[in-house]
Amino acid sequence: SGDLVSNWGTEYYWYDQFFNPKEVPYVQELISKIPFMACMGNHEASLKNACYNYNATFFRQKFPYPHVDPTSFYWSFSYGPDVLVFIIDQYHYYEAGSQQLVWLEQGLSQST
Repeated sequence: SGDLVSNWGTEYYWYDQFFNPKEVPYVQELISKIPFMACMGNHEASLKNACYNYNATFFRQKFPYPHVDPTSFYWSFSYGPDVLVFIIDQYHYYEAGSQQLVWLEQGLSQST
């Protein structure tokens, strides 16, 4: 997932586009009945003085997931025998030896 709102994630757009039943009538019903896990897209980054704020204030408020660290947007959890990994994080490096890739490799090596 990602790009849940347009226009770079100002709070107005969260309420107008994501939570407004007139704009997206099925969202409230959908997320009230089935598990909904979101990954941050570039449109969820907040704007601050016309520059991207990759802290994504409003995304973090609406989806307070246990990210690996306060500056990251990747995380995982176990559900029964399954491990679900949310690693759509275009704002962190993921080449060999990077913190994100090391975290992923360690987590996957511990799963069965």
